[in-house]
Amino acid sequence: MRVSRVLTNIYLTPEECESRFAFRNPDNEFQRMEELSESLAQGRSRSARICGLLAGAVCFVTFVAYMQWKFSLNQPPRTSGDEPGYDSIAWELSRGRGFQLNYADPEFRTLYRDAAKENPELYSLSDAGPQIDITRPPLYPLLIAATNKLFGRQLWGIRILDALAMSIVCGLAVAFLVARWGIVPGVLCAVLFIAVDTRTRLYGRAIL
Repeated sequence: MRVSRVLTNIYLTPEECESRFAFRNPDNEFQRMEELSESLAQGRSRSARICGLLAGAVCFVTFVAYMQWKFSLNQPPRTSGDEPGYDSIAWELSRGRGFQLNYADPEFRTLYRDAAKENPELYSLSDAGPQIDITRPPLYPLLIAATNKLFGRQLWGIRILDALAMSIVCGLAVAFLVARWGIVPGVLCAVLFIAVDTRTRLYGRAIL
């Protein structure tokens, strides 16, 4: 048996010998390991992108549906906090009146007046007139102003943008975890972000 195997090997071509005995060559083994490692890395990267996109899409749909079902996308914020200030500055910017507060504007007060009919203690708005604001950063009011310019007096536009921003953060976090440690940490992150941690839903809705 051994003699026949040796005789067979003698008459192999150089190419057949290299193919048959490649596993004995350390260089070939190292190359195969590198190819396998690269293939696994590409597969994990692809999985990370897919998981990130899915998590972001689920987060966006869930947040928008939650805000509409629980509160209404167009419900004004409570007047006890800082949100009406951002809302007012954005409205003044969209009307071309500069970076100022103006709670006395009749059109601006419409949403708050309608909400105050059912809940006056939460939505009763001050009637203070125009005053320049120097305490709030400008970017977020500019985004709200853009939605006012496009759609008129409303709040649903900025809340959809807020939900989109939160879903991008969720998708990036999940993609990073899947690429680094696998699918299980990514799924746990998505569940915590979307369903467990109430702060993500709170700040996804807040006009701040």
